Amino acid sequence: MKRSYQMLSAAAALVMCLSLTGCGIPAFVHANCRESLTGVMADASDIGLDTVRNSCASTFVALEQINFCVYEGQRTLSEARKQTLPEFAEQCAKYVEQTVCNADSKCYKASDKITPSMALPAITQYITVNGEDLKIRIQSVLDEKIHDIVTADYYSKYWNRAVPLTVQAQCGNALDKQLALNLDISNDPIKEIYRRCEKFDRGFRQNDCQTAALTRLQQVQRKEKSKFKERCARAALSQACPKGSACGIETSGANTEVTGQAAVNFLWKNFGVWKTSFKNTLMKTALGWTYWGRKYSLLPHALIGNDGTGFWQGSTLLAITSIAAAAGGLGCAVVAIRFARRRSVALEEMPEAEELIEDVEQKPLDAITGSLFDNVQELPCLMRVPDLVGQ
Repeated sequence: MKRSYQMLSAAAALVMCLSLTGCGIPAFVHANCRESLTGVMADASDIGLDTVRNSCASTFVALEQINFCVYEGQRTLSEARKQTLPEFAEQCAKYVEQTVCNADSKCYKASDKITPSMALPAITQYITVNGEDLKIRIQSVLDEKIHDIVTADYYSKYWNRAVPLTVQAQCGNALDKQLALNLDISNDPIKEIYRRCEKFDRGFRQNDCQTAALTRLQQVQRKEKSKFKERCARAALSQACPKGSACGIETSGANTEVTGQAAVNFLWKNFGVWKTSFKNTLMKTALGWTYWGRKYSLLPHALIGNDGTGFWQGSTLLAITSIAAAAGGLGCAVVAIRFARRRSVALEEMPEAEELIEDVEQKPLDAITGSLFDNVQELPCLMRVPDLVGQ
């Protein structure tokens, strides 16, 4: 009886921790923030490429070395984007919550009630206020590494890959800047996903529906954009390096300033038709989305003890902490486990709890949560926001 009381106390502590986290900001808000930040990222990358090109040209003489130097700079910029975007997207989502969920709003103290019509104006305002800060942040990352970029040894047998990949990046920047001027292309499918998931109860099911649908939308988006960037890169190289020219035979001798303009020219000619097809594909994906939910169970044997008293036993602690891990409450899980352990529950009697403590303290979140989703039913809320960078 005493041990059952201790277990229930630990469970109560865990539930209290989880309840403090709330259901959080809907997944679609994070997705809209990421899409809106893409154009700023593209501007920052273009500015960064100019910085890299000037630095490389002032350091090297051979065009092949200059181009490979520019390629390394582009790789650095790409990493800076990956590192910086999630932070600013999270700030953007929190800005939306703080801006629209005031005391007179229906989402006051209930951010999961935010709607697209409430979020989008606040996102636009956030981009206007913070866009330059994002550019400065990316530039600072580049500035820290520019010395390493321009002092590296660029005699490499892989020169033939550097220019095509750089041109693809130039095409990607040009494409993202145009998409930023046509945000309805991404926002309308996201609105449709919100509408289709709105029929589910607020909390875990509605947010999980959005997360799964947005992940699928991201996959389609990346595939279509990748195909366009490849077409653009081939066309830009053909224009900058026609057959018979030196760089037409070996692309490492191409002029990246010329390829950059060629990429822009290709976009001007083809974006109008492509964007219609692109949006139709995204809308078809959103309209065709059906959420079937997931099958979860709370491990029925955990609800009734072996003695038939109905009190939870040691296996229940594992089930509860699994829920905590899946919900992102790893800190709460550790507190609950250690609380139970300090209440004289011997670990020798609960080897699974000891293993879980090691997992929680040593493994990253994704490594733990990935294997736990099959053992959970009707969590109050689960935020799993996809990284919708849209590359």
